[in-house]
Amino acid sequence: MTAASAADYQLVRDLRAQSIFKDLVPDLMPAQNGTIVVPCADGERITNLLTQHWAICGSGRNCHHTISLNGGPLLLPKGSPVAHLGERRVLLEHAYGGHRLKAVTTIVLYGHWPCGAALGAGLSLQEALAYCVEAKDVIRTFFRKRGLEPDVILCFHVDYANGRQRSYYFDRRLWEAWVAEQQNAA
Repeated sequence: MTAASAADYQLVRDLRAQSIFKDLVPDLMPAQNGTIVVPCADGERITNLLTQHWAICGSGRNCHHTISLNGGPLLLPKGSPVAHLGERRVLLEHAYGGHRLKAVTTIVLYGHWPCGAALGAGLSLQEALAYCVEAKDVIRTFFRKRGLEPDVILCFHVDYANGRQRSYYFDRRLWEAWVAEQQNAA
């Protein structure tokens, strides 16, 4: 099992304090018609992640088309050090297939930490978060090229290693402002 560092957990606390990671509530998840869920396949964490997802989406259509490979959204950006086997194309085509088969246009990308695929590729938590943000652009662009305007929701799941796991809504706009602020301060 992979582990996070004290600095990783401090970053999570900082992101929560800045409202970059927000409690995942139904208002943040447009799931009336179901969802296409793209998480990492991490066997120690996926049950908790999906259970939280289903609970949040409880009042919508109970159709959650899950596409899960090691690394999840980290496989989508071009040049990702996690992707080596053409996984990007597989995820994109299967997400689109989920739309065609089930008429679902809400796509939920779930990064998570600690992530063995990310750590194995030498990524820090902050780098993994940046790849998740890029993944959102990749999937949105893919769907738009096919004439669809998807709701792409970015979430992040954290294993606190004390038996507690939690999924958060990941606010991309606040993240980008925070990253710019960090760069300006450096």
